[in-house]
Amino acid sequence: MAATIKMVAERAGVSVATVSKYINGGNVYEENRERIQKAIEELDYKINEVARSLKTNKTYTIGVLAATIQSSFITSIISKIQYTLLQHGYSTIIADYQENKKLEKKQLDVLLMRHVDGIILFPEENEEEIVRFIKEQNVPIVMVDNMVEGIPCDAILTDNMGGVYTAVEELIKRSHRRIGMITGPEQMYTSRERMKGYCRACEDYFVEVVPELIRYGNYDIESGYRCFMELMELANPPTAVVAGNYYMAIGALQAINEKGIRIPEQLSFIAYDHMEFAGIMTPKISTVSQPLGNIGQVAAERIVQRIKGNMENYPQVDRLKTSLNLTGSVNSL
Repeated sequence: MAATIKMVAERAGVSVATVSKYINGGNVYEENRERIQKAIEELDYKINEVARSLKTNKTYTIGVLAATIQSSFITSIISKIQYTLLQHGYSTIIADYQENKKLEKKQLDVLLMRHVDGIILFPEENEEEIVRFIKEQNVPIVMVDNMVEGIPCDAILTDNMGGVYTAVEELIKRSHRRIGMITGPEQMYTSRERMKGYCRACEDYFVEVVPELIRYGNYDIESGYRCFMELMELANPPTAVVAGNYYMAIGALQAINEKGIRIPEQLSFIAYDHMEFAGIMTPKISTVSQPLGNIGQVAAERIVQRIKGNMENYPQVDRLKTSLNLTGSVNSL
């Protein structure tokens, strides 16, 4: 016998009206949402998506558009997005365009043809056209981990400036004065924010900002390797280096191994980003960690809020706090 909405209500200990409200995306207390979702899963209750869509004129689907899903950083966030949306009665369509701009537009068209109720975008460089196009379709959009300046949109970011500031501050307190910074494209918002943190920490502690110690790459392994090598080839190389993201850190670590540099005896090293293997490397790599689960949860809740017509504080930019995890890769001079 197929499960009914009444059976779900009885299992969850709520009224049929509350279950119906949950299924149709209405506001339901968190503890009731969890009980209802658990009952739906236990009873294998099948929601009539067609009937629900006809009743509400919504598809209860959210599109997630990202350049790649090969990154553990992005997949961790998407996993939390999916889980949180499920609690609100929404399913997720993930569109990966493999860092191909032409494919990005095609994937976006697919999402729009599926009549998604909203889009969560992980923007790369030069995304102004895509963002404007989405807004022209009157589809709510939330950006994650980056933002397109000049276009009013909700964005969920980490405190890029504050995260790098704390890393550089720690190095300065350990008597480092020549601190290298390798980061992403100079025109990208996250890169500029991280560089602001670097420069502000230096200025606050009266450390000269030396242009030759700053290298811009593409947030990838290859440019991380290249930028680090360029720093080490200086007549007076840095005594410490901060890598702007996971991939640049991997590239830098490849160069460190190739050159036989001992961490932290010869060089202190901090990576900005979640690094899966930081804790098992020798020595363990110090990191500026981002709250990946929290990023995903806030992004999902924000898109649901906008879909329901709640435009309070629009456009809202959330900058979530990072944490500095010091391990064996930082030394005092």
